Amino acid sequence: MAGKSRTLFATLVAVSALAVSCSKDSNTVAGPAGGPVMAANVAGTWTGVYRPDSTAPCAGSTMTIRLQQSGTTVNGTVSSNCVNGAFHGQVSGSQLTGNVDMVGCTGGAFMGNVQGTTLAVSIGDFYKPLVTEGQVVAPGGNATLSR
Repeated sequence: MAGKSRTLFATLVAVSALAVSCSKDSNTVAGPAGGPVMAANVAGTWTGVYRPDSTAPCAGSTMTIRLQQSGTTVNGTVSSNCVNGAFHGQVSGSQLTGNVDMVGCTGGAFMGNVQGTTLAVSIGDFYKPLVTEGQVVAPGGNATLSR
């Protein structure tokens, strides 16, 4: 039995060494064919209803997002009764990510998904750390918008 174990061990070592030597410094690794991910066209005016994550005076308010796009870079404005600010972000495929910058606030992370003429977004809470000691001043929420 010891002879068979040694033979098996020697064979495994030889196969492993061959595999390592064949892949060392390879610049011609074959993989699935694929090109760059095409960015969705998000430019234009999007409107819908903003639904904050908590009860707020802005519940059910109209949200308007106006976006300009240059390649994968996206800039624009976001406005509703709760959220008003500049948008800066990126689009990759159907995913739009970035941040809504409201004057004097932190927070406002933005994530969106484009499907045809529909943009579903999620926006994070806004804070004024020096004024409210970390309490939310404008609630984040969700909206489904169309153009």
